[in-house]
Amino acid sequence: MESGSTSVVPNKTAAALLMDAAIVAINGTATSTTPMTPGDDDDQPSISMDNLYPALIQCFAIIICGYLAGRLNIITNTEAKGLNTFVGTFALPSVIFLSLAELNWSTVNWNFLLSILISKTIVFLAVAIISLLVARPVNYGRAGLLAIFCTQSNDFAIGFPIVTALYSKIHPEYASYIYLLAPISLAILNPIGYVLCEISKIKAKAAAENEPVESANGRRPSVPPCSQMSDSANSNRKLLKGKVLVVVKIIESVFFNPVLLMTVLGVIGGRIFQNGLPVFLSSILQVLGNSFSGTALFLLGLRMVGKAATLQGPGFILPGIL
Repeated sequence: MESGSTSVVPNKTAAALLMDAAIVAINGTATSTTPMTPGDDDDQPSISMDNLYPALIQCFAIIICGYLAGRLNIITNTEAKGLNTFVGTFALPSVIFLSLAELNWSTVNWNFLLSILISKTIVFLAVAIISLLVARPVNYGRAGLLAIFCTQSNDFAIGFPIVTALYSKIHPEYASYIYLLAPISLAILNPIGYVLCEISKIKAKAAAENEPVESANGRRPSVPPCSQMSDSANSNRKLLKGKVLVVVKIIESVFFNPVLLMTVLGVIGGRIFQNGLPVFLSSILQVLGNSFSGTALFLLGLRMVGKAATLQGPGFILPGIL
């Protein structure tokens, strides 16, 4: 017994040890993937790094196919917009709803989700503050966009196949964590970036409207006191209207987002249909969801065409540092 167990442990690779650490972080308890006896090696499932490389090759091969399709102009921009609408409005929401409705909530480690929220929040705030301090002139919209870009990862298209390849046998519920992580960015962090973008728009519009109208001799024309009071009232009304529009746009971007909406509906559906979704509903969602992964990866490569030219020169320095 002892000789068999000691002969297995030294053969664990560094990658396998990292996978063990990830399991400990999610489960909260140490779960060893190394069999205790040579006889149990075939019975107990473990993480196989052999499944990782085919998953990576699969992802990047589809991305390259999409890039070649765009580079060779096989698919036009109009057709790419149609694919984008299908993926974001139909395929991805179907996958999210189906996964969350069938998730066993008793296995979810909320401490792990809280740690992801804290870490993403730190990165978001750090990027926004650094971009405001470093970049000149100060642009709140740019700070919000850079913060969103640094925290909005492509978990669905690339992360899901990799997690499924690694943990499908020992922890199949890990793939559902990806869908639980989506609201962290969509409902909490991204609205902050949207607010910064709207503030930048309001400031730019106010600066354009407040430019002094100079007369022919270079002096600003005199304005009667009544007109000044009227202009002040109009300015206050415009400011109030701008604030209301900001709130409306933020609410619209958050609550009418298909991904976030289907996340909420998936949680509710899991509570209502505790014995499983109806067959007719699950079959429809399954068909739409199966089309997501390949289409999303293909679309990712398709949208990379022509992007490299915009990421050169001084404009690439700040995003590269962040």
